[in-house]
Amino acid sequence: VSDSLVFYQELARISMSRFDHLVIAITGSVGKTTVRDFIVSILSQDFDVVHTPKNHNTGIGIAAAALNIGEKTDFFVVELGMRGKNQIGPLAEICNVNIGAITAIGNSHLEFFADLEEIAMAKAEIAGIIYKNGGKLFLNADDSMTPYIKDNIRADIIEFGRDNGLD
Repeated sequence: VSDSLVFYQELARISMSRFDHLVIAITGSVGKTTVRDFIVSILSQDFDVVHTPKNHNTGIGIAAAALNIGEKTDFFVVELGMRGKNQIGPLAEICNVNIGAITAIGNSHLEFFADLEEIAMAKAEIAGIIYKNGGKLFLNADDSMTPYIKDNIRADIIEFGRDNGLD
């Protein structure tokens, strides 16, 4: 093959498409692994769950985990990491995400971005496939970048946070 990573990711995407499971993806500047672990812990009590291990949240780790999905898998819980623009969207497409969450937007990887708004929009790339799939995107209402994200994407949004008046 001309590009082994592209081949590996396509193999994972094709493999996943053979099975009926729900994909939950978590991204954000902080808290991805903790949120993923909470979700996996809760769902694993009653369902067959495959997930990305440790912080294997790039194209290689996600593809490797995806190849563990089988007939009995109910959920694939995936952590999506990035270092730059146009990385979250392609990873979300490979996984065919149904439900997603952006934990928070912070200064991580600011060396690759002009400002927090660029980081927010890079994380918000997850919304495209979620919208296409008719899914839900969870946004942290306590994060200052959430209004900016909401104004710049199309998705069915559910807000979470400390305020009891939230979704």
